[in-house]
Amino acid sequence: MKLAHTIKLSVFVNEGEDEQLVLERVKAFLPVDFEQERINVERQGAEGLHDNKIIILGLNLEKEKHTTLFIETLASKLVHQQKELLLRQAESRLDDDLNFFLRLDKDRLLNKNECFITESGSCFHIKMHIATFPAKRERAMEVLRKIFK
Repeated sequence: MKLAHTIKLSVFVNEGEDEQLVLERVKAFLPVDFEQERINVERQGAEGLHDNKIIILGLNLEKEKHTTLFIETLASKLVHQQKELLLRQAESRLDDDLNFFLRLDKDRLLNKNECFITESGSCFHIKMHIATFPAKRERAMEVLRKIFK
């Protein structure tokens, strides 16, 4: 069963941070050979508020096998309490277009390799366009309950 049409993950890498470690953590959500699967992690330069250099890493997934594996991997990395939190907040995290948003604490993911939901700006941003037919909010909520059960 298709769980998501698309998944977008993005993360800012600030000056002085280990870009390679951040890239490894991004790739860990999709345990495949990126070259063989022709998956690219986009790298974009930007400038921060105080003229500091920022790199934005982005992963965009559209193939069903990739979105499904990403979701399965994410769900397996979340502890039970974090899944419960997402389910309790699911209504507010799901927009009218059935995009589901979550943020993972960047420091915890980089330093402890631990997925922890946060509201902070220092995070891995994840946007999942939930797949349902018909495209109804209640059906999307059913998919979310299945993912984070």
